[in-house]
Amino acid sequence: MSGFPLDTFVVLDLPPSVEQHVRDIRRAYGSARQYLPIEITVAGSSGVGVFDPDQDAEEALRRVAEIARATAPFPMELRAVERFPDSNVYYWPIRDPAPVVAVHERLRDSGLRFAESPFPFSPHLTVDEFEATSPELDRQLRALPVPAGPFTVSSLTVYALEGWICHRVARYPLGPG
Repeated sequence: MSGFPLDTFVVLDLPPSVEQHVRDIRRAYGSARQYLPIEITVAGSSGVGVFDPDQDAEEALRRVAEIARATAPFPMELRAVERFPDSNVYYWPIRDPAPVVAVHERLRDSGLRFAESPFPFSPHLTVDEFEATSPELDRQLRALPVPAGPFTVSSLTVYALEGWICHRVARYPLGPG
C-alpha cells in the first residue's frame, strides 16, 4: 500500500444508541452529516489535520493499531450542547475529555505525519454546522437532549473521506484484545 489518496482521519467509535440519537437529530434538521459516521474525531480536524498523503499507509495503519491496542476501553459521557465561538458549529462536549485527549496525543506524538490544523484540539461530538442561525434555532439546538451515558468507547476507526462519503479503511478494538 502506498500513501493515502483521500483525506484520511482517525475517530473513536460510539455505541449504536448514541449513533441513532445523533442521526435522528441530524435527519430532523435536514443535515448532510446524517450520512456520515457518528464519532469523536481524534486526528483529522482539530489539533492535527488529516494524514499526510505521502506517508506509507500500511506503516501508518500499523502504528494506529498499536495505539489502539495500548488504549483500554473507557467510559464517556457528554454534556449539554454548546456552540464553537465565531462559528455555526454546535456540539456536545465531553464531560471528562482526558481519555480522548490522551488518544489524540498518542497519535500526534507517534511519528505519524499529519497536515496542519488551524484549530486547537477540542474533543467533542458534532451535532451539526449551520449556514446561519437565528436566536430561535440557537435555543432549539442548545436544548437538544444529551445522548444517554455514560457509555463505553471500545474501538478506533480510520476513515477516508470523499466528498460526503466516508470509506472505512480499518477498525481496531481498544485494548490488547
